[in-house]
Amino acid sequence: MYAIALIAVALVSITSYFLVQHLIGQQKNDSNIINIAGRQRMLSQNITKNVLLITNEPSFDQYKFKLEASHKLFIQNHIALSTRDSSLNLDSPYSDEINRLFTDIEPYFSEINRGVNGILNEYPYNLEVYKKVILDNETSFLIRMDEIVYQIAEESKLRTAKLRQLESVLLIIVLFTLLLEVLFIFNPVGKKIRKVIADLVESESKANSLAEEIRDANASLVKSNKDIRDINFALNEATILIKINEHGKIIHANHQYCRITKYDFEELKGKLLFENNMGGEESVIYKHIRDPERREQMWQGEIYDHAKDFTFFWLDVTLIPIKSIQGEVYQYLVICSNVTQRKEAEATLQKINDARLRKQKYEQKLRSLSIITGQERERKRMSQEVHDGIGQMLTALKFGLESLSSTSEKENERLTGLKQLVHQTIKEVRRISSDLLPTVLNDYGLSAALKELMSMSKPATDINLVFEDRMDLDERLNRNIEVSLYRICQESINNAIKYSKAETIKVKLTSDVEFLNLIIEDDGVGFDIEEIEKINRTKESGNGLNNMRERAELINSKLYINSNTSKGTTIFVEVPLDEDSFNLSYE
Repeated sequence: MYAIALIAVALVSITSYFLVQHLIGQQKNDSNIINIAGRQRMLSQNITKNVLLITNEPSFDQYKFKLEASHKLFIQNHIALSTRDSSLNLDSPYSDEINRLFTDIEPYFSEINRGVNGILNEYPYNLEVYKKVILDNETSFLIRMDEIVYQIAEESKLRTAKLRQLESVLLIIVLFTLLLEVLFIFNPVGKKIRKVIADLVESESKANSLAEEIRDANASLVKSNKDIRDINFALNEATILIKINEHGKIIHANHQYCRITKYDFEELKGKLLFENNMGGEESVIYKHIRDPERREQMWQGEIYDHAKDFTFFWLDVTLIPIKSIQGEVYQYLVICSNVTQRKEAEATLQKINDARLRKQKYEQKLRSLSIITGQERERKRMSQEVHDGIGQMLTALKFGLESLSSTSEKENERLTGLKQLVHQTIKEVRRISSDLLPTVLNDYGLSAALKELMSMSKPATDINLVFEDRMDLDERLNRNIEVSLYRICQESINNAIKYSKAETIKVKLTSDVEFLNLIIEDDGVGFDIEEIEKINRTKESGNGLNNMRERAELINSKLYINSNTSKGTTIFVEVPLDEDSFNLSYE
């Protein structure tokens, strides 16, 4: 309230100062205008005098210069007064009445100006005419100039009177404000001080009684501190305790941590916590400490570290931030427990589980190999029986039909139809025998078998089938590899013909020093691999992709399938060329 009162007095004083300064400025403006107006009166009289001298005496050149100078100054002053030119330093605009008076005086000024210009430009002609114009308008000009000066003086008096009234009002406000300060500030303050003194006396008596209570509380606090020390001792003996600064450097570590790390505290002091990780990446706790969003939160996790003698240990770590009075983290309390034995037990259990899984995988591989071996043997047996049994009989039937003839045209037509049917049946038997196990695969190898597969598939489709053989090997591949690659290619081509809607299917067979590569690609509609596998898991049939992957796995190769809808499908099989990579055989 006292500040508000002082501000009010200051504002009133400042307002009074600026109002007085404004009035002084306006009075200065009025003085300038009155001075220039008086000068206009003098200039108009000077112009009249010079005109009379010029018309009454023949010495024109003697008074021409004086007339021109007075006329020029007369015009400049009039224009400056009527337009409030910036050269006059006038702050406030004219009133409507003054603007009206300047409008009334303008015709007389113009006539005087015309008369002077006529004398200066047309001398010695029409001197009397122009003199009469000047004399007729000078009196009216002077009268109106007097009216302008009078009006400016009257307005200045009115402003001065208003300022006096305003200063009186401001003085009353100041006095009223001071009265309010006495009534509502100084008087209440005096009462407040008296009350405070009484309260202080009362507080002194209370302080004496509180001092007695504090002495009793101190005794209780000493006992509590002793209990806390006992608890800390037990905690320090049973738990690993470390204290680090905000950057992760150790500032305290109990003997449990020194014992497990094989370092003295002086060696640990100032070092980064968990930095003995044998040159690996820094501990994960530093990502937590440096993160502005997480560094104020507690962190819990397991840390792997090494001791001074390079033995390792595992700690279950809890990182607790400690904040200063300002609320900023300046230290961390690290509470740990040794979980090395548990981690070693988990590692041993993991090794046992991994060995069990490897054994199961190997047994599954053997079972799959046995199944596929049996399938291939059965296919070989059926292929031989079809080729050697039914194939030979059909061939004999074909030769028998070709040896028959008839004189009847109708019988000849039937005979020709039977010959064609037998020929088609022989081709179908050969195709089935080749699908079961192509003899060319056993006789000439993988390249020849794939080439025959492509040629046999061409009549059944309008798709362009292209085979590129870039395999450069000196020896035949293991029979298992050849059969598996042939079956993968056979499955891929059949699927592409049935579902891809492709225009071209390409099969590429390449090799280098380390790998043999089989690539089957088409430009068809493609498919969603995940969706197909999901459907296969819910159906008993449709295991083509799984069979292909299983065959690739049996020969220690890698199979990649890349397919995008509307962008075609590419199947890539990479077989390592190592004589020991797969030693099992179907034989």
